Amino acid sequence: MVKQGANLGIIGQFRLLTAVVFGLFTILNPVETANAQTNGYKITLEINEANESAATIKVKQYVPKQTTTTCIFVFPIAGYGNAGRLKLSDRLSLFRAIDQKGKKLKIETFNNDGFTIFNATELQYIEYEMQLPTNDPAPSAATFIDNAQKKAWLIYARGCLGYLYQYPDLPVELTVIKPKGYYGATGLANINSTDTSDIFTADSFINLAQHPILYALPDTMGFTLGQTRFTLAVY
Repeated sequence: MVKQGANLGIIGQFRLLTAVVFGLFTILNPVETANAQTNGYKITLEINEANESAATIKVKQYVPKQTTTTCIFVFPIAGYGNAGRLKLSDRLSLFRAIDQKGKKLKIETFNNDGFTIFNATELQYIEYEMQLPTNDPAPSAATFIDNAQKKAWLIYARGCLGYLYQYPDLPVELTVIKPKGYYGATGLANINSTDTSDIFTADSFINLAQHPILYALPDTMGFTLGQTRFTLAVY
């Protein structure tokens, strides 16, 4: 099986008037992907085209079995550009840790960028909702773009997803539920794609955070040169 997305370099990303140009390249490596996500994160991220909720993403994130009574789940928003205006408390509208019986576990705020979860040995998954900024003129984190009813989402994991503080290096399987017909331009390995969903993989959260995804109606071109796939996506 050929896995796309082993490495990514962003060769051009800028905004010109109302356009976002997203350039990337992917190194094609023959790697088996079966069972790659057994002990990592399994994340479902939902974006909605409806006007009243378009800037809100919903996330359900399964995590590995915990062996300690507490664990810490963090969002790496403040560690990147525009930190002064990217406050977790302003953007996170819901956060819940759920046990194996579907009940909520006790949580406490941790350092303004995450949560301590208690009875962590019972933790099954985490669910949260994130409000994305709209039409950010210089996006350094996840953002929603709305121009004349033509919507797009620029998804940076560092701006809308989190991970267990102790485990940033675990593999990730990310399923994105998207509006019908939208295309996700990225250098991540896309192991399954339909009109309404994509499944991407990354070998760690750190790697995921280095691979933004532009979701918009398809306007792309690309070519393969040797073992490298070049793609240009425009919104």
